[in-house]
Amino acid sequence: MAQSILLESVLGTALTQARQAEEQRDATEERERLQRVQERRRLAQPRRDNDYIALGSAGLACITVLGPYLLGHFALRKTFLLAPDSRVFDEEARGLADHFLADYLGGVTAIGALLAVFLLVRPREFRQREMIIGGVIAALTLVVLLPTTLSWWNEAESKTVTSLRESAFPFAARFVDCASWEIEAETELWQNELWQIHLGQTKGTPRVSECNQVSVYRGWERVGSFDLDNNDHFTESITVRDLNWSEPFTTDRSTTIYATTAQGARTRMKPADVTVELPTTSGRTVAFNLADSAAGRFEVR
Repeated sequence: MAQSILLESVLGTALTQARQAEEQRDATEERERLQRVQERRRLAQPRRDNDYIALGSAGLACITVLGPYLLGHFALRKTFLLAPDSRVFDEEARGLADHFLADYLGGVTAIGALLAVFLLVRPREFRQREMIIGGVIAALTLVVLLPTTLSWWNEAESKTVTSLRESAFPFAARFVDCASWEIEAETELWQNELWQIHLGQTKGTPRVSECNQVSVYRGWERVGSFDLDNNDHFTESITVRDLNWSEPFTTDRSTTIYATTAQGARTRMKPADVTVELPTTSGRTVAFNLADSAAGRFEVR
């Protein structure tokens, strides 16, 4: 009996010591685990700090407007995001007001995409909130910003295409301009066109007041030109005939030429119905049909 009691006592003491040792070991492991977690959290903190620096910088850039606009205007106009319309053949025709919002949104879209990538591709540990923010930014960029940017850009490019057809080419800003006339016309599909006749100088001609070249523009597109020879020059006078007019229109000053209805309402002319006559200082006349000028059909009489 005494031996049995002694054995139980020894076993109880051993179990207690074993349990205490296990508890101490567990406590030690827990402390070490917490230390490792704290160390990883400490190492992750700079990444979190960088996350909020990136968020703040992106937000500040978007609020100040200039940064995203410059990014869109100078860096993104050759990308799929702001792909130029092939029908826009002169970049100067793009208006600042028409394209400003598209350029700005393009820059914001690029910033949003880069920010989302920055937040999502780095280690996730201790950055769950920042990962969620990155996911939201990525979704907004793809679902809202991207289609909105494309829509505004395409609309702005369409306005530019229309402007290239309906507005006057800035001839005087690029070349010598002795006289200019605008003719309000329309296509066979009833699209408005602004034809222009400019008297300028052949390249290499001495800088004198007279002009020896006529250039015909349809909107911003130069469709035809003719150069006088033998030191002849245009008189800066014009006579315009239309098949629907009973009398020609003659003027010696730059102006806009248009037709009127029987009720006196302003209307547009058909290029194929319009004939232009330009007298020269030598007594000759250069005549051409407005539509045929695109084929180089100028007649000297």
